[in-house]
Amino acid sequence: MKGDRPPTGKQLANLIAEKFLGADYLDMDLQYVSEIAISETDLITVQKFIADIFKEFKPGKHHLRIPLYRWQSIYTTNYDLIIENAYDKVREKQQTLATFVKNGERIRDKMVIPNSIMYNKLHGSITDIQDINLPLILTPDQYVDHRENRSNLFDRLKAESNEYPILFVGFSFADLDIRQTLKELEKLGSARPRSFMIGPNITDAEQRLWDQKKISSIKLTFKDFIEILKDEITDNERLLSGVIKKNFTHPIKNKFQSGVKEPSDRLMEFLDRDIIYIHANLAEENTDPKIFYKGYFEGWDPIIKNYDVQRNITDSILSEVFLIEEEDRLTEQELYLIKGNAGSGKTVLLHRLAWEASVTFDNLCLYYKSDVSIEYNRLSELYQLVKERIYLFIDNVTEKADDVEYILTKAKKDKIPLTIISAERTNVWNVVGERLTILLNRSYTLGYLNDKEINDLIDLLAKYKSLGYLTGKSIEKQREALSEKSGRELLVALYEATAGKPFPDIVMDEYKSIPSEEAQNLYLTICMFHRIGTYARAGNISRLHNISFSYFKDELFKPLESVVYNHRNYVINDYVFTTRHQYIAELVFEQVLVDQDARFQKYINVINSLDVDYESDGQVFIALTNARKLMDTFREVEKIRSIYEVAYENIGEYASLLQQESIFEMNAKGGNLEKADLLLKRAHEVDPGNGFISHSKAEFLLRKAANSSQKLVVKKLLSSAKEICHDIIKNRKSKNITHGYHTLLKIYLHELGILFKEENSELIEFKIQEFEKILSKAMQSYPNESFLLDAESSFNELINNSPQALESLKSAFELNRRSPYLATRLSNYYVENDNIEEALKVLQESITLNLSNKDLNFKYAKLLIRKDPEEYGDIKHYLRKSFVKNDKRYEAQFWYARTLYLLGDNEYSEFFNYLKSVPLDVRKRRNLKVL
Repeated sequence: MKGDRPPTGKQLANLIAEKFLGADYLDMDLQYVSEIAISETDLITVQKFIADIFKEFKPGKHHLRIPLYRWQSIYTTNYDLIIENAYDKVREKQQTLATFVKNGERIRDKMVIPNSIMYNKLHGSITDIQDINLPLILTPDQYVDHRENRSNLFDRLKAESNEYPILFVGFSFADLDIRQTLKELEKLGSARPRSFMIGPNITDAEQRLWDQKKISSIKLTFKDFIEILKDEITDNERLLSGVIKKNFTHPIKNKFQSGVKEPSDRLMEFLDRDIIYIHANLAEENTDPKIFYKGYFEGWDPIIKNYDVQRNITDSILSEVFLIEEEDRLTEQELYLIKGNAGSGKTVLLHRLAWEASVTFDNLCLYYKSDVSIEYNRLSELYQLVKERIYLFIDNVTEKADDVEYILTKAKKDKIPLTIISAERTNVWNVVGERLTILLNRSYTLGYLNDKEINDLIDLLAKYKSLGYLTGKSIEKQREALSEKSGRELLVALYEATAGKPFPDIVMDEYKSIPSEEAQNLYLTICMFHRIGTYARAGNISRLHNISFSYFKDELFKPLESVVYNHRNYVINDYVFTTRHQYIAELVFEQVLVDQDARFQKYINVINSLDVDYESDGQVFIALTNARKLMDTFREVEKIRSIYEVAYENIGEYASLLQQESIFEMNAKGGNLEKADLLLKRAHEVDPGNGFISHSKAEFLLRKAANSSQKLVVKKLLSSAKEICHDIIKNRKSKNITHGYHTLLKIYLHELGILFKEENSELIEFKIQEFEKILSKAMQSYPNESFLLDAESSFNELINNSPQALESLKSAFELNRRSPYLATRLSNYYVENDNIEEALKVLQESITLNLSNKDLNFKYAKLLIRKDPEEYGDIKHYLRKSFVKNDKRYEAQFWYARTLYLLGDNEYSEFFNYLKSVPLDVRKRRNLKVL
């Protein structure tokens, strides 16, 4: 086809007809002609013909002006590459194009460059014509199935339409998929911003029709519209609309060497958007000290005003990291780590160190605040301008492990003096921080307040009238209220001491005090995301609650002030929401959604709303569909099955999802082993090279063997399971070799158990040798894996070798104190041997890393009752953490009510009245009465 414009739908239909069908099909509808042509030939042939037509067209002058303006995002139903070519050609473009054509393209991987713009091709692209699962939208059936494999793109359009006006350019509202999306948007009513459509031939009747749908008409060609835009918006105004601020009066200029060149635009953007340069004149909004002492910490005002208590560790770090002479440093590039439990005050300490190092000791300190990857080139350029050591502070450092590794390696090569001071939760570092360990110069552990720090904190609380419940109490009572208890970090201690209530009750009171039901529901949604360790996007909020960010600011900001944080994430170009603390989010979720039906409905709604191409949504999806977590959360297997059905509707048959459902079916009470087998087979078909699925198959065979009483069947099943494990172990590229060893050792233990029952001494000796050989080999390769020592302990118990069993169990717990299973096993061992002190110590260490584990807290409380039955304060503390009010942990609530009664707290009657009505087993009731 000749000309400088791509064909219209009618022209394209005629071209297809001439090529494949003949004159009888000229001037017919594009959808019909395409369907017949594909039937007569095949999909790929027709799509290649279309691609050959469209690839010839290049952007016109008006297209080349599109990249000069900033857009929130671009959506198109066109197949061509005109927009892509326009962004490639224009050097002065404001943004970088990131093209999306299907589900499964990860946002973070594509929008890696600052100022990326999302470009969603709703009807496909001529670059992907070989993918039969992603056809160009042409035929009637394709319009009906338009969401298949690209549902996320359409959902993004719907979510963004809730927040931003749309400029419709040059496409037909007759497209059924677009009309369907617009129909859904109409449900939002007046909350949706007005949009606009450009077209030279819009009739008056069409104008009136679309005006009723909040879409105003602009009767121009797109070319004319761009020309008017050029006249109405000057180049200066256009450039000022960008994120880049050419603010050459930035206070960091005081650090620049004389005579250096001006910093680049990219450096200025980095300084303005990604980091905070710490200096004495840092301007911050006022923070009420009362809410600071409740864990609300945003900005530097509490540090500037010295609301924080001076930690004993501060001076040590300042002298060892910041006051050391350059010639005394062991390396030019340094990494320091501050570890502590959730709520211990790591983030506050990191801010305090940055402030003192910069303001008091005049070092160049940068605090990283962005979600964007850290750009080494910006640090390198900055160093050339300042020629002094750069101190970079990074919280939650494991999230930036790739960046830290690269930056330190590159800085070493370029001889740039750089010190990174980082912070991370102890349990997170223990699991995922290993790769950075080799780079560490030193780590510091932030423990609980010592006596002096407690006294200083009491003085601060009194100074800022924040003592609350402690007002008027003696200094001894105040110190006791703030004293250390296992599993209670500073955040919790401050709450409980100043409110005079257990932390879960305080959090629940806070939730109930939110004045509107709409705000409560929004807070609950944000808690559901943050408890998993990620944020809720404005897009999630829009899809779940049909509200925009502007509505949140106008209507819900005040009710949720001090309980919800929000900021703009420049990687995904969206606002994101979190609570003050992940532990608080967990408590809100647990206590508000006690009812199983309500919790189930929330799961369904959230899973339906997720766009797993966003990393945060993917994390939530994985957590909500994790088989073991679902079994802990829901009692009814049918509810869990329904959750998996909804999950498949969202993302399709992903191998990992099939695997999780199979794990559920093989482990749940009321599960279906046959279905588990079918699910694993299907998962293997979807992803045949996945070692994790192979491992699940081995576990399935072991489980089936354990349930069988037929010797030959058991032998065959275990033999097949061992073969799979050996294949996993032999594959050096496998990412789950340790899983292979783990299951293999379990198989040998199972075989030994059978042989001991049969008293087959000859085979027992041979099997023991096999077990010890595999165990030795695994320990040589993976000496820090706690499951190996646990297996050794189980083996020793099996052959009645108790001292060795204890040593193995102790070693396993040393490696993995976070494991409730190991903590429970080891504490039970001590209890059985009348060593309650050691049992308490073990549980205490594990509780510190599992604050909300109800079983550990209850076990600890019961042992305290045995050891010192009149230590009611401590007993009450741990009992309250062992249930959610009115849940089905009846025994824990009974002991809590009993403790309240002995303390003279009238709240005991509320719990006893509840327990009277619960369907408790008669034998348990009798036991409790005896007590």
